[in-house]
Amino acid sequence: MTAVTIGLVCTLALAPASAAVCPPTATLDGPAHLVEPVRAILRTHDVSTDARTCAGASLRVQASLIGEPGARGYVLRIEDRFGRKSERHVADAETTASLIESWLAPETERLPPPAPRASGASAQLDDEPERLAQDRDTASGWRLTGAVEIGSSGADSLWYGGAVTACASIGALCAGARLRIARDDNFLDLDHDSGSESSVELLALAALPLAVGGVTLTPALGFGVGRIHANDPNLSDGEADMPGGDDVGLRLEAAASIGRPLNRHLMFVGELGASHAWSIVSRTSPAALLGMRMTAPSNYVRAAVALQYTP
Repeated sequence: MTAVTIGLVCTLALAPASAAVCPPTATLDGPAHLVEPVRAILRTHDVSTDARTCAGASLRVQASLIGEPGARGYVLRIEDRFGRKSERHVADAETTASLIESWLAPETERLPPPAPRASGASAQLDDEPERLAQDRDTASGWRLTGAVEIGSSGADSLWYGGAVTACASIGALCAGARLRIARDDNFLDLDHDSGSESSVELLALAALPLAVGGVTLTPALGFGVGRIHANDPNLSDGEADMPGGDDVGLRLEAAASIGRPLNRHLMFVGELGASHAWSIVSRTSPAALLGMRMTAPSNYVRAAVALQYTP
């Protein structure tokens, strides 16, 4: 009886001590050329990568690294002991190790874990907006944005149209180009003595995406060329505010947008912008009234809503 008592006391005393010395543990699965660099980094940070050495570790996660042929980086899937899951695109071993370590932080240093999600189609992987925004801004190679726009250049103008923007990451910046097509039918001109106008612009663009609190703020600056074609107005009263013609010139645009991720690939974006136009070559329609000249607007304001795709 005495021996049994002593054994029980020793077992109870050694159990917490054994658990206390178990280091945070991450079990990694995937191709060796992806997994081994991550294991090496984790080991230098005192994170065990062999669950068999300490099966009782209280801080442990299961991570899978999945290569994507032809894509930059790979997919990292993480599941912790609470059943919480995450899937994101990462670019290198350092980022992968850092994300895994963030899931191994003691519970006192992070928010209480959410309840485990149901299995099946409803058990989609981590959709936390802040993490999605950070992943897009740190691991994405390029972005493609399609927008619908509405704007004004003063007076009775009401421009409507769309723009497509593509940019690739160069350090912290995203540099690329924007193509815009817009039209002003002068709906607000009750006399209809200004003809409709159409515009095409091509801009070189530089943007700075910033992930802040689950959204992405992006100031942008663009510079390029544009062409406006104006049709001759309906001269019902023999007068015209502006004749038809063509104008080609330079464009300078400043804009700022805010985006919220919908998933790992798509983001909903709202943008406000303003631009200034310089006329270089202007041609007035031969049908214009004597003495009238084609003049292109010089200042614009725009608002847009868009969807942005990131691989």
